[in-house]
Amino acid sequence: MSVREELEKLGRLQELDLKIDRARMLVSSAPAIYREIESEITKEKSGLNLVAIHKADLEKQKRGLETEIVMDQDRIKNIESRLNTVTNNKEFHAVTKEAEKAKKLISDREKTIVELTEKISAQDKIAGEFEARIASLNEKLEVRKNEVGSQVGEADKEIASYAGDRNSIISEITPPLMSRYNRIRVRYNDALVACKGGHCTSCNVALPPQMYIQVQKCLEFLACPSCQRLLFFKV
Repeated sequence: MSVREELEKLGRLQELDLKIDRARMLVSSAPAIYREIESEITKEKSGLNLVAIHKADLEKQKRGLETEIVMDQDRIKNIESRLNTVTNNKEFHAVTKEAEKAKKLISDREKTIVELTEKISAQDKIAGEFEARIASLNEKLEVRKNEVGSQVGEADKEIASYAGDRNSIISEITPPLMSRYNRIRVRYNDALVACKGGHCTSCNVALPPQMYIQVQKCLEFLACPSCQRLLFFKV
């Protein structure tokens, strides 16, 4: 088999390998596509958790105030019961003032409870917005997984479908050339590149004139002196 014929076979092999590379890249990049949406979901859940913590703190404050109001109400009852035992105006004014102070505390606490209730409602609204975004992102993730899953499935089928053709071509290429091709493919996807106008079309380095003539004659396997890719002549 001539050098030209082997290079042609190597070219067909490379076409298959590049298609396989693209398919494998899709398969390997699938988790990264999910990760972007999953990261957004994690961020939204973190925000929702902070809202829940803040709401719990507000509810704790509200319960504390409600407990204090009950205690104040009991204290007022005790104060008012003492009015029956008051014997002079000074004592009466002192007890009345104490009762008014307790009632003022209750009034202030009730106003604070109203404010806390409004803040709790606001947190519920914010939590609802977070939950809606999380639900939307989960739906988006599911759709994306189905889309990518389908693409990955097709890519896997494509890779499998090329296996037979690839093995058939490899069987017709001499082991030394195949070994050389595989070594180059470790560094570059395109192990075999065109030489045009006296230049390597991959790294664009100008070939020595004599070497360019030899590439055109196609009597031996030649590599670019710069990138070490195998060369073939292209008009």
